[in-house]
Amino acid sequence: MSPRRIIGQFESGNLDMAIVYESEFQGHTELKSLPLYDRKLDVCLFISGKHPLAKKQTVTLQDLKDVPIGILGEGYSLDFKRLTQQFFEYNRAESPSEYEVYESRRDLEINLIAGRCAAIVYETMFEDRDHKLKAFPVDVEDNSFGISLFWQKDEMRTKAAALWRIIKEKMSRDRY
Repeated sequence: MSPRRIIGQFESGNLDMAIVYESEFQGHTELKSLPLYDRKLDVCLFISGKHPLAKKQTVTLQDLKDVPIGILGEGYSLDFKRLTQQFFEYNRAESPSEYEVYESRRDLEINLIAGRCAAIVYETMFEDRDHKLKAFPVDVEDNSFGISLFWQKDEMRTKAAALWRIIKEKMSRDRY
């Protein structure tokens, strides 16, 4: 579900818990959360492996001034454009003049592979990352870039904590 739909399901009482990117729910103070990752997710600039910038050792946000930036639409993210603009502001780079809006992660990925845009997203976002895309880390000082378990109702606190422990234990076993 999209974050917007998840919030609607919480508000209507049809959803007890959800696992989502923390940054999507910034500002929703009525939600409680526990982090599932033991580190923040890296934010990366993704471009096609065939794009001329892919040949460089490092790419800066300033290098993107004439490259359309792919973002996810409201059906997939609460405010992807604002989050993307924050990366440019944080790095004191000129904000891109053109955004391409996609309504699914896969559509964004396909257009990245085709070289139609660049995107600034989490390291975990794309399936074809190692084959057809090139990733460059983006420096951001924000500890909300992770994946968390969210819930709203106070009576779900004990169940959320139990589920959180089970997931954390499984993640630590799978890592080794």
